[in-house]
Amino acid sequence: MNFRRGSLKLAVIGLAVIGPSFLGLTGCGGEFEQKSELKKYRVLGIRADRPEPEADARVTLRVVDFVPESVGQEIAFAQPPTYAWRACLLPLGSQAAFACADPRFEVPLSSTGPEAVLELGPGGLDLSRLFALAESAGQRLPDLVPIQLTVLSGHESIGTVETVKSLYVRHSATDDERAANTNPTLLGLTVAGELGCDEDLVVEGCLLAAPAGSGLLLELTLAPGAAEACHADDLEAGRCPEGTGVEDLLVSWYSNVGELESAVTLVSDDTSSNVIGLPTRVPDGYAKDEPVSVRIYAVVRDGRGGLDYLHAEFLMTPSLLSASDD
Repeated sequence: MNFRRGSLKLAVIGLAVIGPSFLGLTGCGGEFEQKSELKKYRVLGIRADRPEPEADARVTLRVVDFVPESVGQEIAFAQPPTYAWRACLLPLGSQAAFACADPRFEVPLSSTGPEAVLELGPGGLDLSRLFALAESAGQRLPDLVPIQLTVLSGHESIGTVETVKSLYVRHSATDDERAANTNPTLLGLTVAGELGCDEDLVVEGCLLAAPAGSGLLLELTLAPGAAEACHADDLEAGRCPEGTGVEDLLVSWYSNVGELESAVTLVSDDTSSNVIGLPTRVPDGYAKDEPVSVRIYAVVRDGRGGLDYLHAEFLMTPSLLSASDD
């Protein structure tokens, strides 16, 4: 993307007013919403493969969303979700309702699906050139410059949903001394001691069914060292807890059937656990003598833009008898 001369001048001025305190204002709207029940379409987060990319990087973005197959089994949805992506180079943050400072710096991305690619280098936004112009004008930039990503996703079960995420772009040579933040790495999600199945992972030994009325232990395992060390600017911006010098990893849990004991849990010793209680009867809207598909999501956030998730599916059978017959 090539900016006009006047646009570049405006961008240089805009970058000059971005300071460390600003970084704490941007984020994903409703990231830690306490409601864990999934009924209609819902966006659970946006994952960037590089939460802190370099100014010439290529970043892959992915919407983490729950797409209902039906309302109960009475209304089937024929159309998949729609997606429209855009990036803002001069975001104003949460206190300004995540507005972009100038429409000339709100750039549409070409993707119309749940995954998009953001080119920060000369073939795209050309941030290195923008940063160089700012510095040549005598402007001091923060070590991490925020870029705001917005996706408008639509589904017939709810209408249109707007979700916002910030990337923190590393721009200076001094950043080489500061390890880039990465996404937490998740190793597995077990349900009642068995590996959770999902649409991409149906392996021998994964949990396929559980009876109505069950209480099931959910255990999430992360890679050793998934919680990374914080830096001084993270503490200043309020993105890391004071005292420990290490990220607090929080797990947001979601399910379309049953009741979770906790909506949010903390990772400790590279694990986090929860309990889901399945209803004693098949929920309204489902065929009484048919198994019900249960979907569980565990979304881990590090507070600095890093995110990863795992998903498990199994069938809730109407009774203990029907579960044993399977």
